[in-house]
Amino acid sequence: MSETEIPVKASCWSTIGVWGNRAQRCEKLKDVIHCRNCSTYWDAGRQVLEKRIPDGYIEQWTRVISANPEPVSKTSRSIIYFRIGEEWFSLSTRNFIEVSQLKSVHNIPHRSRNLIIGVINIGGSVRLCFSLGFLLGVTQTDEHKRVGPRGIYKRYLVVQIDKKDYVFPVDEVGGVHRYDPEDLIQVPATVEAEKAQLLLGILDIDGKNVACIDAYRLAHAFEAMLGE
Repeated sequence: MSETEIPVKASCWSTIGVWGNRAQRCEKLKDVIHCRNCSTYWDAGRQVLEKRIPDGYIEQWTRVISANPEPVSKTSRSIIYFRIGEEWFSLSTRNFIEVSQLKSVHNIPHRSRNLIIGVINIGGSVRLCFSLGFLLGVTQTDEHKRVGPRGIYKRYLVVQIDKKDYVFPVDEVGGVHRYDPEDLIQVPATVEAEKAQLLLGILDIDGKNVACIDAYRLAHAFEAMLGE
């Protein structure tokens, strides 16, 4: 167990506690009524606040925050761009709720790990973890990379679209970027139709071809595949 993870037993609130779905319930609930009143839940919360900052985290966001601000026009839009496998994508910053460090993902019994990787605990809330890479037809890497003195670290992104949250892993977070809609390049005809219909266009960011994802079409695609 790493220093940054909460012990497994501390996640009892999502298994035998008020947020769990097991028939067997925690005996402590008879006295505390709700997990929020339990010392185990308090201790887990303290560990979250006191946990060690992951290697490279401060350096990564220092680069993002210290970057020279770009001129802002009335029509400009802001995105956060990220890498899955060898390809770069982005979503509007207004859709982002959290960029989280890697956590344990628990498999869902009798379900393939294609679109849904499993369930994950984000901030004490158990949520489905999706594979954006599977939806976009991109192979996600398993290797940890190091470039020069800095590392590249995988993250989980939590985004909200139409008041519904979606969580998915990415191999690297590039940062925040502002652009004008006129800067968007049309999606090449060589891109698969199912993938192309999810994109607004392509941006050139520091020599990277970043595909801008339409958040509402993305949510519709997730929900459509869940309903199959």
